[in-house]
Amino acid sequence: MQQPARQPCTRLGLLLLIGCAALALFPGAALAAPPALDEAKAQATCAEQWTKRGQTDKQMFRYCMTKQREGHDRATDLYRKYSTIKSIDAIVRYASEKWLTRREYQYDMVAYEIEKQGEAFLDVAFDYNAKKYSDPEVEACIGKWIRSDEPQWDMVAYCLKNGR
Repeated sequence: MQQPARQPCTRLGLLLLIGCAALALFPGAALAAPPALDEAKAQATCAEQWTKRGQTDKQMFRYCMTKQREGHDRATDLYRKYSTIKSIDAIVRYASEKWLTRREYQYDMVAYEIEKQGEAFLDVAFDYNAKKYSDPEVEACIGKWIRSDEPQWDMVAYCLKNGR
């Protein structure tokens, strides 16, 4: 039996899938911004990193705290930059859960992860709009790498480029 021809809006439908894939996997309220900087957790991480035999390297501790604050500010700026990406809240949640843990608190890495995933999302959307990849290729990579707890757009981009 012959398959029906694809409707012209099918590509648009898949593009919407790209835009909503991670968001749909995360029920609940939107974050509206990255989590607030927890000074106590940031200080604990910096103190642990820069204390040796009971002596804290004060200069490196201050540097570490500056990086924590700059990381938070950058994460907030990146959140605004990527606010048009429907899955930005899922990306921020993923980055926060990955880098703001009980064992370590690294806000500079939250910012890095937001930027990495945001740029990868934009690359995938651009390449898809340019018809660089077929619908089945995009669907397969999204199905493989976009999960409820890990919206890994960098891996979707890698999957598309390398056919894996």
